[in-house]
Amino acid sequence: MGLAKIWADSQSHRTKLDPISNICIIGAFLLFGIEMFVFLPNISSDPQILELVIRSAISFTFLLGGLVGMLFFGVHIPKPETRGGDIDMSISSAEWTMIVFWMAIDLMLIVVLNIITFQNSSLFQASFIKYPDTLIRWAIFSTAIGWTEEVVFRGMMIPAMSRSSGKVVAVLASTLAWVAFHGGVYGLNPEPLILIFFTGLGLAISFIATDYRLSTPMLPHGLNNFIAVGSRGAILTRTIAITVGLKVIFR
Repeated sequence: MGLAKIWADSQSHRTKLDPISNICIIGAFLLFGIEMFVFLPNISSDPQILELVIRSAISFTFLLGGLVGMLFFGVHIPKPETRGGDIDMSISSAEWTMIVFWMAIDLMLIVVLNIITFQNSSLFQASFIKYPDTLIRWAIFSTAIGWTEEVVFRGMMIPAMSRSSGKVVAVLASTLAWVAFHGGVYGLNPEPLILIFFTGLGLAISFIATDYRLSTPMLPHGLNNFIAVGSRGAILTRTIAITVGLKVIFR
């Protein structure tokens, strides 16, 4: 379904789930569970584990709240599409083409965003420098929080606000809320926040362009977060190790 047709369709205000988005949602719950309970015994040996456990508990609640909000605001009906609901278990070849096209755009946007703004992320930079052994744990958390963001900011906010304020206002408001959410990672530095804003617009447009299908922005967001944190953290850790090693050798 084309973007222009969906944008003009005033009745299309419900988030559609499919096997991909369902796997991501269940995966987010499981990953947060790992962060909260599997790593919990290591709190005493690694002080950053406590931070991860707390962040995961808050994010778990955030994800649950987003899903409940989708039902409360009536922006999702948890029944198969063939019975009038919003769970699409069969995707046509034409829909796959549209989904893959917009997923590729989303992935490109988020990759570019991370390449440009990662050096401004004081939260992760400090984490890798002080606690390089927690890299995989941060990668797990980043994957789950990326999926959670899509549930809340795209899956819940856009359809809910579209009904009362229209799609344009819904897209802008949800994107601004997404930018504010990332203030905890990037602070008030305007450069990364501007890039985050335009990336958020792209994610929101892809969500609407595929008929409010949540998997479109969800899968690339989580996948990119895992790769970005893992690769960037590994590069940063190796750089630190090499620098320290050279200082020791040539002291």
